[in-house]
Amino acid sequence: MNRHPLTLAYIRAALERPGMYMGDGRLRDLELQVHAFDTALIQTGVMGVHEPFNAAFRNWLARETGRSACQGWAVLLEELHGPGRRARAGLADSFSTAMRPRGIAT
Repeated sequence: MNRHPLTLAYIRAALERPGMYMGDGRLRDLELQVHAFDTALIQTGVMGVHEPFNAAFRNWLARETGRSACQGWAVLLEELHGPGRRARAGLADSFSTAMRPRGIAT
């Protein structure tokens, strides 16, 4: 899983200032940005080849909740918490848990 500090910092910044990163406040915007960000880091050689953050986080979230995440982690979090601020709070909690040592596999 991508634990690259630039990706993690990007996600933290988006959670602190969602209006800058998610125009309508929906998590899908952030999910797509993180995918593009990781791809750019891999393509430029800044980051070695790892399981992309979105795939690892989506799979972890599906295991933790027992629900399908085939449409991505943003859709699942919005289904679980509702849209907007509640979904972002759910992402913050899930992200914090996933980054613990026994969270997402490295």
